[in-house]
Amino acid sequence: MSTKSARNKKEAIKMIQEEFAASGRVNPHIYYSYFKAMGILLFLLFIAFFIGNSIATVGRSLWLSDWSDETISNGTSIHMSSFQRLGIYGLIGILETICLFLANVFLVTGGINASLNLHNPLINNLLRSPLQFFDTTPLGRILNRTGKVSFIQLIK
Repeated sequence: MSTKSARNKKEAIKMIQEEFAASGRVNPHIYYSYFKAMGILLFLLFIAFFIGNSIATVGRSLWLSDWSDETISNGTSIHMSSFQRLGIYGLIGILETICLFLANVFLVTGGINASLNLHNPLINNLLRSPLQFFDTTPLGRILNRTGKVSFIQLIK
């Protein structure tokens, strides 16, 4: 091998930048960036309805506990009828279900927004990159940043 071809090979190897892998905890700024891409309003609505669901779950358990601890005199409740207690228990259960459903709707909608807001600029920049970028960046590194491995395996 001539010295010229060895030098060209070393230059080609130097063109490919070494990859950096971070380790440890995820930086809180990453979470903030995701929630910002998700939409702060959708994130806050998700949190609010999730907290509402948790409160309704605890409230339903407390209501059932209070109902079971109630003393019965002559076969009837002292404070409320069983029908009224069952109705309130059912309403709390319906409220719990609605809060959980809405929390999931806002979470899924926010996740779709976040994926669009994070990946569309990445794809646009990748498609508008100069050819030198593709010469210096291994194809596996590009696919690792842009594609899902399981989806790529399905295409084959």
